[in-house]
Amino acid sequence: MEILQACVEADVIVITQAANTGLTGGSTPDGNDYDRDIVIVNTMRMNIIQTINNNEQVVCLPGSTLNQLELLLKPLGREPHSVIGSSCIGASVLGGVCNNSGGALVQRGPAYTEMALFAQINEEGRLELVNHLGIDLGDTPEEILTNLQGHHYQKKDIKQDAGKGHDHAYCEHVRQVDEPTAARFNADPARHYEASGCAGKLMVFAVRLDTFPQENKPPCSTSARTTSTS
Repeated sequence: MEILQACVEADVIVITQAANTGLTGGSTPDGNDYDRDIVIVNTMRMNIIQTINNNEQVVCLPGSTLNQLELLLKPLGREPHSVIGSSCIGASVLGGVCNNSGGALVQRGPAYTEMALFAQINEEGRLELVNHLGIDLGDTPEEILTNLQGHHYQKKDIKQDAGKGHDHAYCEHVRQVDEPTAARFNADPARHYEASGCAGKLMVFAVRLDTFPQENKPPCSTSARTTSTS
């Protein structure tokens, strides 16, 4: 938070970088037409993942990756909120949320949550920390961030009605095949909510997401016709 405050006071552009798997210029400077100096804040050392609510939800800090989350949940019989093409090479959890990545898994939808901890510039031009995680972590930014990182909170501090941890309506929305509009596209305003879809306009420190029961993978077999030649 102190680094971000210094950047705000210096009036520089801040680019948040996690796993740096993006290919569209979102995690590194893109082009030479910036009007101010740029500071890249890499978050990979902040890679803590905390399971809550009997492993049915997780709290992920900005450096955590989908691969890390998948490995953590597998022995617990749970699966992540999202699986995307770059999961196996370490795509970050928060990067997916901020860009609404995914959507191939119909029951889970694109990466989405209404519960997040983020910093923003308010109407007075001041930096403020907004805790919408639904977890009581204290009052000051220092208390909130320290208690979150150290998992210094109890079950009683977690609100169960704080918001949605995935896009519940997506499974119905994507089935509307007769609608004239596309069912799934990037930057869909219907899936923008604070950190979700913010595309770097907020500094996101944590998100709270649903997990899903592990699905039984049916065996997959292939066959091929072979011919012999003499």
